[in-house]
Amino acid sequence: MNITLTSEQLHLLIKEEIKRELLEQQAIEEGVKDFLKRNAFPAAVAGIAMAVLGPIYKITSDHQQQRKVQGIEQALENTIESNTKVETQKQFAEYLNNNSAFRWGKGGQRMMIDKTEEVAIMPLSFTIAMMAYEDKQQGNAPRFGIPDRLMKLNAEPTVPPEQATRNLDKFFDDFGSNYVMAFDVVGGVVTSLPTDVDSKGKYYNVAMVDPSVIADGSLANYILPENARTVQEYYNWVYFSEYLSIEDVQTITGKISADDPAAREKVQQLFIDANPNLVKLQKQVQSFK
Repeated sequence: MNITLTSEQLHLLIKEEIKRELLEQQAIEEGVKDFLKRNAFPAAVAGIAMAVLGPIYKITSDHQQQRKVQGIEQALENTIESNTKVETQKQFAEYLNNNSAFRWGKGGQRMMIDKTEEVAIMPLSFTIAMMAYEDKQQGNAPRFGIPDRLMKLNAEPTVPPEQATRNLDKFFDDFGSNYVMAFDVVGGVVTSLPTDVDSKGKYYNVAMVDPSVIADGSLANYILPENARTVQEYYNWVYFSEYLSIEDVQTITGKISADDPAAREKVQQLFIDANPNLVKLQKQVQSFK
């Protein structure tokens, strides 16, 4: 059976729908505002809270549903608190102090040793990670901009494996004149570094590639021999995928024009994607009726 609406009835339906949507938006904004008022979080949390919590403030206000809302709010609060700059930088420093994370070498070697300079050399990824750590510590924007998506270090490399092999063989030729003693650069953050001995039991001091060599971004596409990732990819992995803090989000979004909300939302979504708990919360909220 066909039902024909008069223009007056159609106008009334549209008006009611607009009113409903406005009330829902008002409920969302008030809910997020109340959440932020209860927590002394940076302003960047507002967009993340809107993305994660927004839909739950449209559901009915019965007691059972309110308990669900409170549980999700608490979960978001816990995740934000565990991703403050203090916490993520602490975790980042632990990674930099993890000697096994930066072991590399040919054959059975645990480290690459430059016999000419008589030093054991940290992989270039160590220099990159230290630069990312300092960028965060100083409140600098990420030096390679905002990636479209998170980098996964264990994903299939997108570069030819033979290029990584070539860069391993030519590493001393490429960087041999650009070493600095590692502790001179990282001594305030790193308390222990791996070292190695040769077949005669000789110990070597540990050096690293000078950060100034890659600071200008000209080596962004250089392929790291230790993991077959480019300099830019590895930097983005430690900066965004592993140790992105809520203050980092604040720093990055603060430099984005107010006329570009899509770019702000992109950064906020990267933070959500970098935290499995938030991804789970988003899916849970979207399942609410």
